[in-house]
Amino acid sequence: MEYKTAKIVGTYGGPVFVTPTEAKPYIACLVGGGIDPVAKKIAELTGGQTVDLMKKGIVAKQMACVVTDCGGTARCAMYPSLGVKTINTIAVSNKGNLLGKAMTPDMYVSGVTPDNVTLVDS
Repeated sequence: MEYKTAKIVGTYGGPVFVTPTEAKPYIACLVGGGIDPVAKKIAELTGGQTVDLMKKGIVAKQMACVVTDCGGTARCAMYPSLGVKTINTIAVSNKGNLLGKAMTPDMYVSGVTPDNVTLVDS
């Protein structure tokens, strides 16, 4: 399968570039249930597969990225610290704590809507 690259921008962090691979095909979603429209758009543009982490657990090394709706630092920083690009639909910036150090612009972006997800031309 040929995967493509999506560019994700928002109000804080980024841009984050997401390209699924055979080893990391999943656009993971950890929201209040279901697949968020941002995750759907990333998967649609890149060829990745969405997975609802509330229903099916997968390991971080299988994730091309994770889409979350977290207002605190814990979940926002946990995934970047595991090497998973994190896309937050809520506008949350680095609060400067130990966990927040993982929220670097290449690994974390927040305040994202589907309109903030575009395909990168090859």
